[in-house]
Amino acid sequence: MEKRKISQNEEAIRGIMIIIAFIVGLVFLRDILVKRGVRILMLTRQDYMNAVEYYMQKKYGEKFEGEYIL
Repeated sequence: MEKRKISQNEEAIRGIMIIIAFIVGLVFLRDILVKRGVRILMLTRQDYMNAVEYYMQKKYGEKFEGEYIL
């Protein structure tokens, strides 16, 4: 079987596919770790909500209630 030369377009497509597969793999791995309870530096929605509540209480005082945040 003769080995044919790969064009630059095919190399570029292969590189892009490898990068996409790598990113999908990282996201999948992160999801598995989060489900197992491993804390990751990426902030979750709850972290943002806690930060918002903290700064709103700091700005408006104790009259700000956290229940308003959905």
